[in-house]
Amino acid sequence: MSRGRSRVQGNYMMNDRGEARRKKPEKWKSGFKQEESPKAPVSVPAPNSEHCLTQVIKQKLPAPTEKIAVFIFRRDLRIFDNTSLIAAAADGFKILPVFIFPPEQIDEKENEYFSHPCVQFMCLSLSQVHKELVKIGSKLNFIKLANADALTQLKKEVNFDAVYSNEDYSFYAVSRDQEVRSWCRENRVKFVQKEDYGMMKLDENLDKHKRPIRTHAAFMRGFRANCTVRRPTEVAWTPDNFVSFDLNCEIPEQQIHTFYENNPKLAVTPGRSGGMANLKSFEKLVDYRAQHNMLDQETSRSSPHTKFGTVSVRETYWRGMDLFGEDFHVIRQLGWREMYLKVYAARPEWQKGQSIHKILDEHVDWSYDEEVFQKWCQGETGFPIVDAGMRELNETGFQHNRARMNCASVLTWGGQLMAAWWEGMVGPR
Repeated sequence: MSRGRSRVQGNYMMNDRGEARRKKPEKWKSGFKQEESPKAPVSVPAPNSEHCLTQVIKQKLPAPTEKIAVFIFRRDLRIFDNTSLIAAAADGFKILPVFIFPPEQIDEKENEYFSHPCVQFMCLSLSQVHKELVKIGSKLNFIKLANADALTQLKKEVNFDAVYSNEDYSFYAVSRDQEVRSWCRENRVKFVQKEDYGMMKLDENLDKHKRPIRTHAAFMRGFRANCTVRRPTEVAWTPDNFVSFDLNCEIPEQQIHTFYENNPKLAVTPGRSGGMANLKSFEKLVDYRAQHNMLDQETSRSSPHTKFGTVSVRETYWRGMDLFGEDFHVIRQLGWREMYLKVYAARPEWQKGQSIHKILDEHVDWSYDEEVFQKWCQGETGFPIVDAGMRELNETGFQHNRARMNCASVLTWGGQLMAAWWEGMVGPR
């Protein structure tokens, strides 16, 4: 036996010189404790709201003034625990709810990332927001114009003093919000944005150089030690908090459902009702850590609701915490989301067109074969697990994360298709 090689005897590792050292416990690998599946709680804290599955903070709103603020819904498609929506009311404004469909988002010819299932989920969720507002005596105003043009037309019909929206950090959102900010400055309109999409602010849980942490274990250590996720906030909305107008620049709610090809097999139920049902189902995810990477097992399927904000990330976090505590694997998955939200906000070029690892862009000889790429898109590669994943995606708009990794690997790895990684972001032409 060569020097340094080891054999196992009982609870000890024996090297070729007969020296023994105690084995690491099975639950430890690479210095990090492996989480065990959390046990179901004896009891779950009773919610103090009929609109949420967790304990909430109840905030009382002041009487509104006669000043009007436009609230632009983005990826926050709910009126419950909506940070900037509540902030507008707390600042005394009457609120005019708006959703803008700019051509670069809703025109399939202008948006290279356009997805019919994605737009379908969004529009069906918007319809639920509209119905909730109608119950209060308001409505959601849909405008199909460029962002600045929408505000210009809106200003001609309504004398508003402020624009509120929640912060967003996508490559497109940063550019869009800069356009809105410039319009507000030129028109002497107050522009207010609050953090809502993440569990914490962008300047929280950074490394010693004030840069985003890029390793999950370190991020979660800092998150658990230093960060507090607030409970969801509930307010009692009344008709006095909103204004309602029949606008010349708006389109009817029915028209938004012409923006996509309807898919009756959509895998995830849209809207607040779907999001609440999804959170309710968390109680079945006792073995989520063990099963979430298995293709024949259910995942949480909460990502569309988290992306479009039909439920807030705080609701998702506290639902998991109340059920199973911080060892619940969904909490770790939210940590991945939060970590990369910070990373991509700091380096927006990584969201579109540039790899985190520059060597992939500078030294890899990517190839492209249109026929082969289209076969990958349609699930006809000859790799059964990849083809099944792509067909599921095409049919239902959903793809299991493990299947997604397999599909991406076959697309980009040497010896397989060797297509550039960004081709997979865009999909079929």
